[in-house]
Amino acid sequence: MDWSVEEVYQELLALDEHPRIEAKRATHIGDSIMQTVCAFANEPGLGGGFLLLGISEPDETHDNYWVTGVTDTDKLLNELQGNCRTQFDSTIPVQSQHTTIEGKLVIGVFVPELDPAAKPCAFISKYGSKNKRKTGVWRRGLNSDYECSQQ
Repeated sequence: MDWSVEEVYQELLALDEHPRIEAKRATHIGDSIMQTVCAFANEPGLGGGFLLLGISEPDETHDNYWVTGVTDTDKLLNELQGNCRTQFDSTIPVQSQHTTIEGKLVIGVFVPELDPAAKPCAFISKYGSKNKRKTGVWRRGLNSDYECSQQ
């Protein structure tokens, strides 16, 4: 698949978040990012989705999505790739690119849809701790993620 961070960012500005694009400020790789990864990988027929790291949502001073940038690309990508190998019952092989937009570094991540045999992809419980999630299975909605049943 041929794509660029700039193209995905321009689509976000034009169309808002939608089933294939999600923006995250991404000061670290937290639960929200990993839930979106799980949702993109699980959603049937979606073909995967794009995460833009270093982009913030509109707020009281910004009418549209805006570039906040990321500060440590290696750290974020290492954490993301590690989580994609260890947090789920199926490994999710993400791809990434980064570029400078408005003088700040932005990371684009493509999360492929998993093969039907690997679905549903679910978070695994850590040994000795309770899984705070109901099922650990996430799907992609119109512009956000939601937890669903194994079925």
